[in-house]
Amino acid sequence: MGAFFTALIFVLVMVTAGGTLVVWGQAYGALPPRKNGRRYPVDWEIPFEMLLVVFITSPVAVMVYVTLVAASDVQLLVDAAMFLVAALVALIALDNFNTCCRYLASERWPTTRGRLFKSRRFYYLLYHEYSYEVSGRRHFGNKIDAHNYLKSPRYVAYDPYQNAEVTVHYHPSNPEISLLEPGVNWSSVSVTLSISIIMMAVPIFFWMV
Repeated sequence: MGAFFTALIFVLVMVTAGGTLVVWGQAYGALPPRKNGRRYPVDWEIPFEMLLVVFITSPVAVMVYVTLVAASDVQLLVDAAMFLVAALVALIALDNFNTCCRYLASERWPTTRGRLFKSRRFYYLLYHEYSYEVSGRRHFGNKIDAHNYLKSPRYVAYDPYQNAEVTVHYHPSNPEISLLEPGVNWSSVSVTLSISIIMMAVPIFFWMV
C-alpha cells in the first residue's frame, strides 16, 4: 500500500505540474516576457517542451508500468522492456539530433524561386513537392524544414495551394539538398528524449520506493 500511495502522489504531482505548464505556455508562450516587457535572452522553447512531455505523459507511463508489473510474474522482464523502449526512443532522438546538426547552417544557404506543385498532410506532418532551378538545371525537393513538422503558420499557408511560388533554400555545394524553411527544429529531439527519460525514470522510481 505504501508504494501505491507513493505512486498516486507522484501521478497527482505530475498532472498538477503538467497543467501548470500548459497554462503558463498558453498565457506567455514558450519564451515568456519579463515584467518590463523584454524577452528573456534564453530560448526556453526546448526545455519547456521537454518538461511538458515529461509531466503530461508520466502518469500514463506509471499506470502502464504498474499494470504490466501486476500482470507479470517477473518484474525484471518489465523493467528490461521499459529500458529497451527507452533505448530505442533515445536512438530516434539521436538521429533527429544529427538531422538538426546537418541543417544547422541552412539559414546561410543561397535561395532561388521555386514552384510548389503538390502538397498533402499526414496528421501533424506536411509533405510538399516543389521544383526549382539552380544554374539552369531543374531540381525537385520535398522538405519543408529539417523534420517536416508543422511548426510555422506559413506551413499551413502552403497547404491549400497548388503551383504556389515559394522561396527555396538549397545547399551551395549540393543543390539537390533543399528546404523551404531554413534553420532547425529541435522539437522532435526534445520530445523523443523526454519520452526516453520517462521510460527509464519510472522503473528507477519504483526501485527507490
